Amino acid sequence: MFSSYSVAHYIVFMGAFLFMIISGVIIQILVFHRFSKVPGPSLGKVTNLYSAWHSWRGTMYLDIQRYHQRYGDKIRYSPNQILSFQPPDMTAIYAHGKLFRKSKGYVTMLPLLDGWSTMTSIDKTLHRNLRRVFRAGVTAENLVRYEPAILRNLMVYFSQLTRTKYDEGRSTAADMRGWTLHTHEKKMGLWEQLPILNDLGTSKFVGWVLPLLYPKADQFASWFQSFLGKAHANNATQSNGIFGPVIQSGHENLEKPGNNWANMIGEGAFSTFSSADAYGMMISGFLHYLSHYPRVYERLSGESLVYLHAVIDEVMRLLPPVCGVHWRECERNDIVIGEAQINVPVGTDVGMSVFTLFRDSRICCNPVCFWPERWIEVTLPEKEQLLARTMFAPFSIGPRNCAGAYVTIMIASIAYVYILVNYDFRLGRNEQETAPHVGSNTPDEIGSDKELVFESHYSIAS
Repeated sequence: MFSSYSVAHYIVFMGAFLFMIISGVIIQILVFHRFSKVPGPSLGKVTNLYSAWHSWRGTMYLDIQRYHQRYGDKIRYSPNQILSFQPPDMTAIYAHGKLFRKSKGYVTMLPLLDGWSTMTSIDKTLHRNLRRVFRAGVTAENLVRYEPAILRNLMVYFSQLTRTKYDEGRSTAADMRGWTLHTHEKKMGLWEQLPILNDLGTSKFVGWVLPLLYPKADQFASWFQSFLGKAHANNATQSNGIFGPVIQSGHENLEKPGNNWANMIGEGAFSTFSSADAYGMMISGFLHYLSHYPRVYERLSGESLVYLHAVIDEVMRLLPPVCGVHWRECERNDIVIGEAQINVPVGTDVGMSVFTLFRDSRICCNPVCFWPERWIEVTLPEKEQLLARTMFAPFSIGPRNCAGAYVTIMIASIAYVYILVNYDFRLGRNEQETAPHVGSNTPDEIGSDKELVFESHYSIAS
């Protein structure tokens, strides 16, 4: 039998032993690690809990911008994550033929076992096959064909947005975050930064509890099952929608390899969820910025498609469809990136924050000011405009850029014109005139008093 004295000694010994191990690991990470000299948040250098916390709060994009402003173009954001801001690194990391692949964090986003999609697939050959099938459904010809369906859904959307009205006939202000699966987004951002939560099997538990605590998640799941059933019925023998080729591939009706059954479900789930969220973000940004910039509102009401596309680009610059970081895992040892010539070992995650990139004054003048004219030729000096255009990649670049980018631009164009033709809008009664440096961390910059308050939780949607 152990005496209380022996037990106390044992507890003290084990505590001291654990303390020595933890201290040794921290010292190794901070002092002897090859990235020990790369600046960044002190806690982030030691544990992924730091990045996970900011992802859960929806403030990672602001935190990254703050550290870039403080430390420059290279940041160590977590023990095994390096952020770059140097323009050449965009090509070095994301372009065709580079030795980087999607990070392991994307595994946590699968809706079911083997449910890879064009957005989540890590294997490059699988992604190439999935992308070929998906792109077959979103050709320019198909999108024109399905334009009436887009208009029908816009009517449903705005009928909900305008169903409650003031005395003078205007609708009430709407918090668009409440129209999204906000809790689900927070969970996905947390899992991406802490994949161990997925490895421990907690996703199944959360998937069971979430609908009980969050009715909208249950409503969305029920709606998606109904949508999936209708899509199968309509595309079982031939393609009759943008998901037609994906469903045909899932049924093994295509000659070339593509989606299996699980991939088909994953593609449909992820495309439906993330695409809808991106459109909501673009519409809220459009309404917000034009309300704050009546000059742009007035000019757009009577201008051409050139100015419309400039407005679309400017909304995407200030509110990129993906505000998080597209993390990429290094596939070979000692890949060198950037002017600083940092050697990146295999397994290290690297990435860029386009939110920070698009708001840097070295690339865009008056970076937080909503100014669509910057995208129109001859407005800026040729060299300055060329740099901004070169770095403007809201859908990323290379083989893993957004496969639905063209769809987004098309639907945004239709939605913006639909709003201008059918509605008049302005700031709500209780809308604050300013939101100091919420979006920019730079309260002295022109336009920072008119920033849109929003939350970005992970790399796929916002």
